[in-house]
Amino acid sequence: AGRVAPATATLPPLLGSTAEQCLGRPLKTLLPGLNATDDAPNSQNLAARRVTAADGGALAAFIHRRDGFIIVELEDDSSAALAFPPDDNDNDAFVSALAQVRSVFDVAALTVKRVAALSGFDRCMFYRFLPDWSGDVIAETRDEDMVPYLGLRYPASDIPEQARKLYVDNILRAVADVDAEPSPLLTERDGANGGGRAAALNLGFANLRAVSPVHLQYMRNMGVSASLTGSV
Repeated sequence: AGRVAPATATLPPLLGSTAEQCLGRPLKTLLPGLNATDDAPNSQNLAARRVTAADGGALAAFIHRRDGFIIVELEDDSSAALAFPPDDNDNDAFVSALAQVRSVFDVAALTVKRVAALSGFDRCMFYRFLPDWSGDVIAETRDEDMVPYLGLRYPASDIPEQARKLYVDNILRAVADVDAEPSPLLTERDGANGGGRAAALNLGFANLRAVSPVHLQYMRNMGVSASLTGSV
């Protein structure tokens, strides 16, 4: 228990050891300050911890359980300050405005404006699913030179059933770079992605997993280089 089974090939910069050197070792010898067995929630909810890497650098660890695995995701946390720190006055104004809304359209409009202010994204939109699983964009903020999506309606086939299920299972999904190279999972048995326990590992709740090449091409076709999706 608590031993590294599959490990991503991109571990070395974070832990100072190759993925092959980490496989089979107790996690506590690699990250002494992290007790993943105790910290991991019994659901898709993520537990966030700040831990110290082998080189003394700060790491952000996100932990959850899935199908008998404890999945630990690590990111460099050396720049912990938020690029867009929240402003208490803005938060108070947002909450006050929400208390006065009269429809879901008002909620959507306020939400996209607040997300845009916090994130700095070029476009923020609120997409609503309808009973037949078609959808429409009911609120949007965007740069002036971008084509508007507000009011457009899309058929159910635009977002496949398996993707819609992920929106329910994992309410926050990020694609930092559509052109990023995916990192293979390595195992003691086969040394590469595609076999053994790595193939059985379900990363549906993981934030740092690669996404479908079909979805990435869909984003490129829309001229999108990165995205953040939250389910409401």
